[in-house]
Amino acid sequence: MTVQQLAGGRYVLERPLGRGGMAVVMLGRDTALDRSVAVKLLADSVRGDRELRERFLREGRFAAQLSHPNVVAVYDTGEEDGQPYIVMEYVDGASLAEEVHRRGPLPPQEVVDLGRQACAGLAHAH
Repeated sequence: MTVQQLAGGRYVLERPLGRGGMAVVMLGRDTALDRSVAVKLLADSVRGDRELRERFLREGRFAAQLSHPNVVAVYDTGEEDGQPYIVMEYVDGASLAEEVHRRGPLPPQEVVDLGRQACAGLAHAH
């Protein structure tokens, strides 16, 4: 495995989309289905923690069972050369933080609508 490919070259990683404390999300390409995907990779700083790796992969398997308009679809999970990954639907667009930075405070009704959508996705998952 290289930093640029996973699953025997099926997923080609193109550029970072976001980063958190435990993972980085990359824009990728599913070469088998010729579509953009988001690939979540466990961060190098925690990759050696066996419990976190198992929890990360379990999260991917659980999320793959969900189907809801407010939950991103999970297509695949795996581990290659010690690098766990979760392959998800790529949703093109700005993050909420980017929208607030660009537009300033959002109108109250829009905030309520976004909150309802997030709650609906969370309720489905739980």
